[in-house]
Order: sequence, then C-alpha cells, then structure tokens
Amino acid sequence: MTKTMWSSAIAAGLVAVSSVGGAGVAAAAETPNGRFCAALVDRQGETCSSTSEAEARAELGPMARTRLMTYYSDAGWKGTTLDVYGDDGTCNASGYTFIPSTWWQNRLSSIRGYGGCTWVGLTTIDGYFVKAYALPASLGATSYNDNTGRVHVFHG
Repeated sequence: MTKTMWSSAIAAGLVAVSSVGGAGVAAAAETPNGRFCAALVDRQGETCSSTSEAEARAELGPMARTRLMTYYSDAGWKGTTLDVYGDDGTCNASGYTFIPSTWWQNRLSSIRGYGGCTWVGLTTIDGYFVKAYALPASLGATSYNDNTGRVHVFHG
C-alpha cells in the first residue's frame, strides 16, 4: 500500500502533479459493466455488478477491508457508483493517493467519504489545478467535474 505525505500541501494548493507519489487504481475498462462498481487501491481494475454494491465488493476478495469513499457519476450523489476500498485501514493524515480509471476521470461528479476519510484532494486531468474539498463533495460547476486525473483522500 503506497501512502504519501502530501495532505498538508494539497490543502494549501501547493503541490504540482509531478511531485505527487504513488498510483493505485489503474485504468480498467472504458465503461463499467454495471451500475455498482468497486475498486481496491493498489489493485488493478474494478469489479462491477448490475445487482448490488455487496456483489461488486465480494469480487474484490478479503483485501477490500475498508471503504474509503464512493464516486458518483452525477452531481448530488447520483448515477453510477464506484466504492473505493483500502487495504491499510481508514484514512489518516497521509491518506491514499491514486489515479482513477479513465472512465472515472471523465465522469467523476460527486464523492462521499467514510470512516476517517474527511477530505479529498483532486488534480485535474491536465495536472494544472489542485484543490482540497471537505467530504462529501458535489463537484458541480467546478474545474474537477468530469475532469479528475488524481485523487488523494485523507483525514484532515
């Protein structure tokens, strides 16, 4: 599990993409195969189910111990979902840093955090903008709506 120590800097908006370490969730399929999906940080790909969140999570196996956040494809916590799990406990000040799949980079519109995951730092796909949001966050008319290249979820 790669954790990075950039939550303080991202909250201040001082981190460039090139200085952010670690990548976990790799680009999987271009589109999810169901409405409910799940991903494990530092594990290749996502699993999806058209039936339930529990079914999608079961496909990840026993390492998916801690739900960190849920992505939503629409503003206001609606649409297709992706539950993101960590294998190193809930968020602390270091948190988890990873790159969403290509499909989610172009569709992420709102996020809910769980457990100790109270903040999320987002970087646009082009790496130009970095901003931290308190969770839950609906991205609406921001630069990050359907334009998220890197995610850092942490406790702040």
